[in-house]
Amino acid sequence: MKLDLNDFDKDELKRYNRIKNLQAKELQEITPRWAVDEHVDKCSHPDFLPNSDYIMVNLNLPKLISSSQFGELNPSKLITDDINDWRYVEIIERWGKGKFIDPPTITPHNKTKQITYIDGRHRTIAAYLTGAQTIPVAVHKTFPIENLDYLK
Repeated sequence: MKLDLNDFDKDELKRYNRIKNLQAKELQEITPRWAVDEHVDKCSHPDFLPNSDYIMVNLNLPKLISSSQFGELNPSKLITDDINDWRYVEIIERWGKGKFIDPPTITPHNKTKQITYIDGRHRTIAAYLTGAQTIPVAVHKTFPIENLDYLK
């Protein structure tokens, strides 16, 4: 669904357009920061805390992108004037301020080797467009992690 920019005030439009007009080089100067490992205390989702039902796995981000089902999202472009683009604005702004974000949660499919997102499609795409090469993802502990070796 297309975003109607007339629905936003001057400050919101300024924020939106600043992110929309970032050049690739500027975007690649932003470092994704994830609320994992020594930064797990910055995590907002209780499923990611130690001793939860999820484990964190670091994956090759370009391989993950090529194996992912993103639905209506386009992983090659950050801002498309879609109503969901505000998620990208918030993600990039947070990372630009050095803040941490929860990692995506995925469900791998053994037979098709495709990835479905429970949560975090926008975060994954934003990280990819910054040029990051790896990404931590949360996977339910019942999934055999060795089946993700093709994404490492």
